[in-house]
Amino acid sequence: MENKIKVYVEEHIYEQLEKDSIDFGLKKNTLLNRIIKELWDKITIKSTFSKTNNNKSLIFNLNKENTIFSDWSNIIKLQNYETKADFFRDIIYTYIFMSPKMRAEVIFKENKNLIDFAMKNKQICKVWFNDEVRMIEPYLLEINPDDKFYYLVAYDYKKSDLRCFKFYNIKEIKVLGEKFNFFKDFRERIEGIRKNFDPFLSYGYILKVRFTEKGMDRFEKSPHNRPKLVEKNGDIYTFYCIEFNALIYFPQFFYDAKILEPESIKKKMKEKLLNNLLLYEGE
Repeated sequence: MENKIKVYVEEHIYEQLEKDSIDFGLKKNTLLNRIIKELWDKITIKSTFSKTNNNKSLIFNLNKENTIFSDWSNIIKLQNYETKADFFRDIIYTYIFMSPKMRAEVIFKENKNLIDFAMKNKQICKVWFNDEVRMIEPYLLEINPDDKFYYLVAYDYKKSDLRCFKFYNIKEIKVLGEKFNFFKDFRERIEGIRKNFDPFLSYGYILKVRFTEKGMDRFEKSPHNRPKLVEKNGDIYTFYCIEFNALIYFPQFFYDAKILEPESIKKKMKEKLLNNLLLYEGE
């Protein structure tokens, strides 16, 4: 069978593949090959496909890992498919109809297995993150409910503190076989982060805000980067929220939200709003 594959899919399937390619930082050819490698024998969707003007064509090449299956034609017949296009389409549809969490586990299966092993056995890792190499102790791998992405909470030897890594930006992982050195220092905080996860690692950092009625309504309708709500007391809301998160989330409220404490973030917010005001002076 030729290594070049051409498959027609529905437009929304094509668009989700495009989105996953961008979100995961992978070329579409790499994405599709990982899908085929992991799901060729786990098809759960038998699509009823009819070609229309709204269909999109996917053209990709099987990589070396997938060409080791030299007898694809026989495999396709054994799974009761008449054409390779139908076979590969159903692999893709099986992937697309998974939850975001399950799709990520398919695409990053190897890295996730390595991190799961390192966390279970409390072993230090070397990771290639963006354009850097870091030594870390991996403690938690969590899904952020906001963007549905995996994040890795780890002790970062370069930072000498906890750090949250977007898991899809880790290109390579090497488990070193050396035991954790710092977990005992962060055990209590790690448990708090586990129960109150956000990618800013805000657990334990208290922020209090007073809202107007309009502000309270806007808060309910603005989930992106929304800090973890701890308590409501009338119009005063208490959050777990670090400074960076506060300064990107609360400016949208203008005069409908006022930061009460801590004083340091209140001061920074005031400076930010005054600097914005200077843009309009003299007009």
